[in-house]
Amino acid sequence: MTEMILTREEARRINGDNIRTVFGCALEDSILKRCDMYKEYDCAGMNGIYSPIPKYAVDIAAGYFIGSPCKYYVQTNTVVKKTSDVAGRPKMQFEDLPDKNPRDDAYLNRYRAIMRRNHEDKENMRLATSALICGTAYERIYASKRDGLIAPKFKPVDARKSMLFHDQTIDRNPTAFIIREEYFSLVDNRKYETYELITEDRWVKYIFDGNVREEPATASEMALLKTCGIPIVEYPMPNREGYFEKVLPLVHARNAILNNVSNTFKYNDEAILLMIGYMQPETDEDEEELHERLSKFKTLYLGEDNKVEWLIKNVDIQSIQGYFDILTGDIYASLGQTNPTEIAEVYQNIQAVRYQNYGMDNTIIAYERNFEKGLLEGRAQKITALMNEGTANNYNWEVLDVAFARNIPSSMTDEAQFMTQVKGSGLLSDKDILDMVSFVEDSEAAHQRKLEQDKQEANEIAEAMNVRVRGRTGEEPEKNNNEGVSEN
Repeated sequence: MTEMILTREEARRINGDNIRTVFGCALEDSILKRCDMYKEYDCAGMNGIYSPIPKYAVDIAAGYFIGSPCKYYVQTNTVVKKTSDVAGRPKMQFEDLPDKNPRDDAYLNRYRAIMRRNHEDKENMRLATSALICGTAYERIYASKRDGLIAPKFKPVDARKSMLFHDQTIDRNPTAFIIREEYFSLVDNRKYETYELITEDRWVKYIFDGNVREEPATASEMALLKTCGIPIVEYPMPNREGYFEKVLPLVHARNAILNNVSNTFKYNDEAILLMIGYMQPETDEDEEELHERLSKFKTLYLGEDNKVEWLIKNVDIQSIQGYFDILTGDIYASLGQTNPTEIAEVYQNIQAVRYQNYGMDNTIIAYERNFEKGLLEGRAQKITALMNEGTANNYNWEVLDVAFARNIPSSMTDEAQFMTQVKGSGLLSDKDILDMVSFVEDSEAAHQRKLEQDKQEANEIAEAMNVRVRGRTGEEPEKNNNEGVSEN
């Protein structure tokens, strides 16, 4: 899907007479691609044959870069240490600065609360999946009241029914957004088609039911438009291409093979019964009756030699299966993935997981950066504007940053063995080892808890020894000023 350009002046000229034409022209080149890709993903391949491979590909890619929850932090208050765990996943350690800004900290806490109320993890996964399928995803920002304050909310918008237009500036600012809907009313038994148009200064819905009616925006919608601009966030993929768009020819070829296999069964089902010289009629009436009966079946009546056989088209199933497996392997190889349905690809250890997904890294990094831009320059900017509305907060969204974590399957057993081996070598400190395992999020806190636990256990052992000494001698033992274990 290419980027749609519409100047501000052109956006002002959209009305009920031309909005259908504008929307149709915008989707003319891209809608077919979107629908074809969605069909492939949504389980309907060519001619209705089920082909789940695009679904596997998208689900794996989405889970790989967005399956783990995003972590927000304030750059002015936090020091970020970038590491990687045993499986090779990027891992970040967050440490608060001693002189952090309490105002920015309050902003971060409130922003995180808004994300939790909107179930951000679920919504991000939906957005990532839509973007990987259609090449872009749209999110709609809206607001409600909560305890007298504006409560920002967001929901994904179906990219197959929407189009965001941009101007020709370097920043490619949005100039108009159109959402098309079709529905059948059970009340008046009529079909309706609606186009909702949002520009920088207009918000209107056009309803087509034989005529065209114009429905203006509500006061709250216009207030939202004034506060945060067009309340739509875009999450485009690089070049606005779907994740498996480049391998669609291979997917189509694979589906063609599936169709051939299906046709083999069809040929057998429609096989012809060849009859030669069997049950020859003696009279014209008998012959006519026989022909009438045979016409109801797929049969041929030839000659006088008594012979009956089925005519079945022979197809080499083994050859078809070989081509099918080759194409399947090529598709996954092009996507940088391994076939999750192959028994031979069962993950043996953490390193296998890392290298089997390595081919996906370069592609996913580009997707991750585009998604990050949408989360910050899109969602955070608009939600922060709503947070500031009617208050004296004046929060700045630009202090906010977000971190992603690779969602790669891991084995805690393998990681525990790794910790034991590295600790035994004496090359790394306990904190450095904790940095390299996936199940410890905050190595500093975990290290401090371990030191406190060791100190408490040592004190309990020393106390137990003192009790035993008192029991044998009946005297109070001398106290050791160095009792306990010092922290090193």
